[in-house]
Amino acid sequence: PINRAEALKIIFLASKLEPFDDIDYSDSFSDVRQGDWFEEYVSSALSYEFVEGYGDNTFRPGQSITRAEASKIVLFMMISNPHVNGYVIPVEDLDI
Repeated sequence: PINRAEALKIIFLASKLEPFDDIDYSDSFSDVRQGDWFEEYVSSALSYEFVEGYGDNTFRPGQSITRAEASKIVLFMMISNPHVNGYVIPVEDLDI
């Protein structure tokens, strides 16, 4: 098993994606604090709208990632990654 924070870091490092915007996402989840080792990856994923939190305003970085969650992130990264397809498709243009 791998947790959500570890998976996000691995996938982002492999994709070589940079944050999509300059918005500060540091207060998006109550369990992701500025300075946490995984905070930059969560912020980057939020900038692309690759991840969502839970109804209680948490990300649950230590929780094991499901295959469905990992698949969604990988799919969105492949679609949005100029290193894969040469351009970025804005997430709001997707009909998924």
